[in-house]
Amino acid sequence: MKQLKFLTGMLCLLVGLSLSSCLDNSSSTIRNGSVIAKVNSTMYGGTFFSQINGVPIYPTAESVASWESRNDVELSSFNGQIAMVYFQWDSSVTDVNVDDKEITDVDFINMILLDAPAEIVEQKGVSVNDSVANGAIIGLEHDYGGSVGKDEPYFFDATSIVLPVEYYVGNSNNATVREHTVRLLYYPEEQEQGGILKLHLRHNTNGDEIDGSATSFEYAQNGLLGFYYKAFDLRDILTRYRQESGGTGGSVNRIQIEYEQNSYTWTLDDERTSVENYLLEPQSIQD
Repeated sequence: MKQLKFLTGMLCLLVGLSLSSCLDNSSSTIRNGSVIAKVNSTMYGGTFFSQINGVPIYPTAESVASWESRNDVELSSFNGQIAMVYFQWDSSVTDVNVDDKEITDVDFINMILLDAPAEIVEQKGVSVNDSVANGAIIGLEHDYGGSVGKDEPYFFDATSIVLPVEYYVGNSNNATVREHTVRLLYYPEEQEQGGILKLHLRHNTNGDEIDGSATSFEYAQNGLLGFYYKAFDLRDILTRYRQESGGTGGSVNRIQIEYEQNSYTWTLDDERTSVENYLLEPQSIQD
Protein backbone atom coordinates (compact mmCIF):
# COMPACT_ATOMS: atom_id res chain seq x y z
CA MET A 1 0.00 0.00 0.00
CA LYS A 2 1.28 3.42 -0.91
CA GLN A 3 1.99 5.82 1.93
CA LEU A 4 0.92 9.43 1.54
CA LYS A 5 3.57 11.92 2.56
CA PHE A 6 2.53 14.52 5.12
CA LEU A 7 0.93 17.52 3.50
CA THR A 8 2.29 20.22 5.78
CA GLY A 9 3.95 18.40 8.65
CA MET A 10 3.26 16.60 11.90
CA LEU A 11 1.88 19.54 13.84
CA CYS A 12 -0.95 19.93 11.35
CA LEU A 13 -2.49 16.74 12.74
CA LEU A 14 -5.20 16.80 15.35
CA VAL A 15 -4.62 13.18 16.19
CA GLY A 16 -7.64 11.11 17.15
CA LEU A 17 -9.83 14.05 18.06
CA SER A 18 -11.31 15.56 14.93
CA LEU A 19 -10.70 16.11 11.27
CA SER A 20 -7.83 18.53 10.81
CA SER A 21 -7.53 20.79 7.82
CA CYS A 22 -4.42 22.39 6.39
CA LEU A 23 -4.35 24.75 3.45
CA ASP A 24 -1.93 24.12 0.64
CA ASN A 25 -1.86 27.90 0.17
CA SER A 26 -3.95 30.88 1.20
CA SER A 27 -5.78 31.24 -2.14
CA SER A 28 -6.71 27.62 -2.76
CA THR A 29 -10.13 26.27 -1.83
CA ILE A 30 -8.78 22.71 -1.64
CA ARG A 31 -8.52 21.49 1.93
CA ASN A 32 -6.57 18.47 3.13
CA GLY A 33 -7.50 16.65 6.33
CA SER A 34 -6.07 13.77 8.32
CA VAL A 35 -7.31 11.93 11.38
CA ILE A 36 -6.88 8.65 13.23
CA ALA A 37 -10.10 6.74 12.59
CA LYS A 38 -11.59 3.24 12.53
CA VAL A 39 -12.77 1.62 9.30
CA ASN A 40 -16.43 0.56 9.45
CA SER A 41 -18.25 -1.48 6.82
CA THR A 42 -22.04 -1.57 6.70
CA MET A 43 -24.29 -4.51 5.87
CA TYR A 44 -25.35 -2.63 2.76
CA GLY A 45 -21.85 -2.55 1.30
CA GLY A 46 -20.82 0.98 2.21
CA THR A 47 -17.73 1.95 4.21
CA PHE A 48 -17.20 4.93 6.48
CA PHE A 49 -14.74 6.05 9.15
CA SER A 50 -15.48 6.71 12.83
CA GLN A 51 -13.50 9.16 14.94
CA ILE A 52 -12.72 8.96 18.63
CA ASN A 53 -15.47 11.54 19.29
CA GLY A 54 -18.02 9.32 17.55
CA VAL A 55 -18.45 11.61 14.54
CA PRO A 56 -18.60 9.52 11.34
CA ILE A 57 -16.85 10.51 8.12
CA TYR A 58 -18.58 9.44 4.90
CA PRO A 59 -16.27 9.61 1.87
CA THR A 60 -17.64 9.87 -1.66
CA ALA A 61 -18.27 6.56 -3.40
CA GLU A 62 -16.18 7.74 -6.35
CA SER A 63 -13.11 8.40 -4.20
CA VAL A 64 -13.41 5.01 -2.48
CA ALA A 65 -13.74 3.25 -5.84
CA SER A 66 -10.68 5.12 -7.13
CA TRP A 67 -8.62 4.13 -4.09
CA GLU A 68 -9.71 0.49 -4.38
CA SER A 69 -8.75 0.45 -8.06
CA ARG A 70 -5.30 1.91 -7.38
CA ASN A 71 -4.57 -0.49 -4.53
CA ASP A 72 -6.39 -3.56 -5.90
CA VAL A 73 -8.18 -4.19 -2.61
CA GLU A 74 -11.62 -3.44 -1.16
CA LEU A 75 -11.72 -0.86 1.62
CA SER A 76 -14.28 -2.99 3.47
CA SER A 77 -11.64 -5.71 3.94
CA PHE A 78 -10.08 -3.48 6.62
CA ASN A 79 -13.27 -3.35 8.69
CA GLY A 80 -12.53 -2.72 12.37
CA GLN A 81 -8.94 -1.62 11.85
CA ILE A 82 -7.57 1.75 12.95
CA ALA A 83 -5.65 3.92 10.51
CA MET A 84 -4.43 7.42 9.84
CA VAL A 85 -6.88 8.48 7.13
CA TYR A 86 -6.34 11.28 4.63
CA PHE A 87 -9.13 13.29 2.99
CA GLN A 88 -9.54 16.18 0.61
CA TRP A 89 -12.43 18.50 -0.17
CA ASP A 90 -13.23 21.73 -1.97
CA SER A 91 -14.39 24.31 0.57
CA SER A 92 -16.30 26.18 -2.14
CA VAL A 93 -18.50 23.10 -2.54
CA THR A 94 -18.38 21.27 0.81
CA ASP A 95 -18.25 22.89 4.25
CA VAL A 96 -16.47 20.86 6.95
CA ASN A 97 -16.46 21.99 10.58
CA VAL A 98 -15.03 20.29 13.67
CA ASP A 99 -18.38 20.51 15.46
CA ASP A 100 -20.32 18.72 12.70
CA LYS A 101 -22.43 15.75 13.79
CA GLU A 102 -21.25 13.95 10.68
CA ILE A 103 -18.86 14.73 7.85
CA THR A 104 -19.95 13.90 4.32
CA ASP A 105 -18.90 14.36 0.70
CA VAL A 106 -15.14 14.38 1.28
CA ASP A 107 -12.75 12.54 -1.01
CA PHE A 108 -10.87 9.63 0.54
CA ILE A 109 -7.23 9.90 -0.58
CA ASN A 110 -5.28 7.26 1.35
CA MET A 111 -4.74 5.60 4.73
CA ILE A 112 -1.89 4.12 6.73
CA LEU A 113 -2.89 1.16 8.90
CA LEU A 114 -1.77 1.39 12.53
CA ASP A 115 -2.96 -1.95 13.91
CA ALA A 116 -0.38 -4.03 15.79
CA PRO A 117 -0.71 -7.48 17.44
CA ALA A 118 -2.29 -7.80 20.88
CA GLU A 119 -1.98 -11.42 21.96
CA ILE A 120 -2.78 -13.77 24.82
CA VAL A 121 0.26 -15.87 25.77
CA GLU A 122 -0.85 -19.00 27.62
CA GLN A 123 2.62 -19.99 28.87
CA LYS A 124 5.34 -17.41 29.31
CA GLY A 125 8.52 -18.42 27.56
CA VAL A 126 6.87 -21.50 26.05
CA SER A 127 3.96 -20.49 23.82
CA VAL A 128 4.89 -19.88 20.19
CA ASN A 129 3.29 -16.44 20.22
CA ASP A 130 5.41 -15.23 23.13
CA SER A 131 7.62 -12.35 22.04
CA VAL A 132 11.06 -11.63 23.41
CA ALA A 133 12.08 -7.98 23.11
CA ASN A 134 15.49 -7.17 21.65
CA GLY A 135 15.12 -3.40 21.50
CA ALA A 136 14.48 -0.76 24.14
CA ILE A 137 11.72 1.86 23.96
CA ILE A 138 12.48 5.55 24.48
CA GLY A 139 9.02 6.27 25.85
CA LEU A 140 5.25 6.34 25.33
CA GLU A 141 4.85 10.12 25.46
CA HIS A 142 6.23 12.93 23.32
CA ASP A 143 5.86 16.54 24.45
CA TYR A 144 5.63 19.05 21.59
CA GLY A 145 6.09 21.96 23.97
CA GLY A 146 4.13 25.16 24.33
CA SER A 147 0.37 25.04 23.82
CA VAL A 148 0.52 22.21 21.24
CA GLY A 149 0.34 19.48 23.88
CA LYS A 150 1.78 16.00 23.73
CA ASP A 151 1.27 12.53 22.34
CA GLU A 152 0.30 9.99 24.96
CA PRO A 153 -1.50 6.63 25.10
CA TYR A 154 -5.28 6.80 24.93
CA PHE A 155 -8.36 4.70 24.41
CA PHE A 156 -9.80 5.13 20.95
CA ASP A 157 -12.96 3.35 22.05
CA ALA A 158 -14.03 0.85 24.70
CA THR A 159 -11.79 -1.94 23.40
CA SER A 160 -9.02 -0.28 21.38
CA ILE A 161 -5.99 1.72 22.47
CA VAL A 162 -3.49 3.81 20.53
CA LEU A 163 0.11 4.06 21.76
CA PRO A 164 2.72 6.49 20.44
CA VAL A 165 5.82 4.28 20.75
CA GLU A 166 9.15 6.04 20.29
CA TYR A 167 12.29 3.98 19.74
CA TYR A 168 15.53 4.16 17.77
CA VAL A 169 15.48 3.04 14.15
CA GLY A 170 17.96 2.79 11.30
CA ASN A 171 18.91 5.91 9.37
CA SER A 172 16.44 6.54 6.53
CA ASN A 173 19.37 6.72 4.10
CA ASN A 174 20.26 3.13 4.93
CA ALA A 175 18.79 0.71 2.40
CA THR A 176 18.51 -2.00 5.08
CA VAL A 177 15.98 -0.12 7.24
CA ARG A 178 13.21 -2.51 8.26
CA GLU A 179 9.91 -1.92 9.98
CA HIS A 180 10.10 -2.95 13.62
CA THR A 181 7.58 -5.18 15.37
CA VAL A 182 5.75 -3.91 18.45
CA ARG A 183 3.45 -6.35 20.27
CA LEU A 184 1.26 -6.07 23.34
CA LEU A 185 1.10 -9.30 25.33
CA TYR A 186 -1.13 -10.57 28.12
CA TYR A 187 -0.01 -13.43 30.38
CA PRO A 188 -3.09 -14.94 32.12
CA GLU A 189 -0.86 -16.83 34.57
CA GLU A 190 0.29 -13.49 36.00
CA GLN A 191 -3.23 -12.18 36.57
CA GLU A 192 -4.19 -11.62 40.19
CA GLN A 193 -7.83 -11.95 41.09
CA GLY A 194 -9.32 -8.49 41.24
CA GLY A 195 -6.02 -6.94 40.15
CA ILE A 196 -5.36 -4.42 37.41
CA LEU A 197 -4.87 -5.59 33.83
CA LYS A 198 -1.14 -5.89 33.20
CA LEU A 199 0.20 -5.91 29.63
CA HIS A 200 3.74 -6.21 28.29
CA LEU A 201 4.92 -4.09 25.37
CA ARG A 202 7.59 -5.90 23.33
CA HIS A 203 9.80 -4.18 20.74
CA ASN A 204 11.72 -6.22 18.17
CA THR A 205 14.06 -4.51 15.69
CA ASN A 206 13.69 -7.26 13.05
CA GLY A 207 17.36 -6.97 12.17
CA ASP A 208 17.26 -3.23 11.48
CA GLU A 209 20.75 -1.70 11.46
CA ILE A 210 20.41 1.05 14.05
CA ASP A 211 22.96 3.84 14.30
CA GLY A 212 21.33 5.57 17.25
CA SER A 213 20.39 8.84 15.57
CA ALA A 214 16.89 8.44 14.11
CA THR A 215 13.70 7.60 16.02
CA SER A 216 10.24 6.32 15.13
CA PHE A 217 8.82 9.76 15.99
CA GLU A 218 11.07 11.38 13.38
CA TYR A 219 9.95 8.79 10.85
CA ALA A 220 6.34 9.73 11.64
CA GLN A 221 7.14 13.36 10.89
CA ASN A 222 8.02 12.22 7.38
CA GLY A 223 4.82 10.25 6.91
CA LEU A 224 5.90 6.80 8.13
CA LEU A 225 3.27 6.78 10.86
CA GLY A 226 3.21 3.00 11.24
CA PHE A 227 6.63 3.12 12.91
CA TYR A 228 5.33 5.36 15.71
CA TYR A 229 1.57 5.03 16.23
CA LYS A 230 0.43 1.55 17.23
CA ALA A 231 -3.24 0.61 17.61
CA PHE A 232 -4.23 -2.50 19.60
CA ASP A 233 -7.56 -4.34 19.64
CA LEU A 234 -8.03 -5.56 23.22
CA ARG A 235 -11.35 -7.36 22.88
CA ASP A 236 -9.98 -10.88 23.38
CA ILE A 237 -7.64 -9.76 26.15
CA LEU A 238 -10.41 -7.96 28.06
CA THR A 239 -12.63 -11.03 27.90
CA ARG A 240 -9.85 -13.28 29.19
CA TYR A 241 -8.88 -10.76 31.86
CA ARG A 242 -12.36 -10.87 33.37
CA GLN A 243 -12.27 -14.66 33.41
CA GLU A 244 -8.92 -14.71 35.18
CA SER A 245 -9.61 -11.89 37.62
CA GLY A 246 -12.96 -13.23 38.75
CA GLY A 247 -14.93 -10.42 37.19
CA THR A 248 -18.39 -10.82 35.72
CA GLY A 249 -18.51 -7.68 33.61
CA GLY A 250 -18.44 -3.97 34.20
CA SER A 251 -15.36 -1.83 33.66
CA VAL A 252 -11.61 -2.22 33.99
CA ASN A 253 -10.31 0.64 36.08
CA ARG A 254 -6.61 0.57 35.28
CA ILE A 255 -4.28 -0.92 32.71
CA GLN A 256 -0.57 -1.24 33.40
CA ILE A 257 1.75 -1.37 30.39
CA GLU A 258 5.24 -2.66 31.18
CA TYR A 259 8.14 -2.00 28.82
CA GLU A 260 11.93 -1.80 28.75
CA GLN A 261 13.03 1.83 28.55
CA ASN A 262 16.24 3.52 27.47
CA SER A 263 16.48 7.09 26.14
CA TYR A 264 20.10 6.76 25.08
CA THR A 265 20.42 3.55 23.07
CA TRP A 266 18.30 0.75 21.61
CA THR A 267 20.21 -2.12 23.20
CA LEU A 268 18.71 -3.91 26.19
CA ASP A 269 22.04 -4.91 27.74
CA ASP A 270 22.95 -1.26 28.37
CA GLU A 271 23.16 -0.45 32.10
CA ARG A 272 20.76 2.45 31.61
CA THR A 273 17.94 0.18 30.42
CA SER A 274 15.18 -0.10 33.02
CA VAL A 275 11.75 -1.67 33.32
CA GLU A 276 9.07 1.02 33.35
CA ASN A 277 5.29 0.94 33.75
CA TYR A 278 2.71 3.23 32.20
CA LEU A 279 -0.69 3.41 33.86
CA LEU A 280 -3.66 4.00 31.60
CA GLU A 281 -6.83 4.88 33.48
CA PRO A 282 -9.82 5.08 31.12
CA GLN A 283 -13.10 6.40 32.42
CA SER A 284 -14.94 3.35 31.19
CA ILE A 285 -13.85 0.14 29.49
CA GLN A 286 -16.79 -2.16 28.99
CA ASP A 287 -17.74 -5.30 27.09
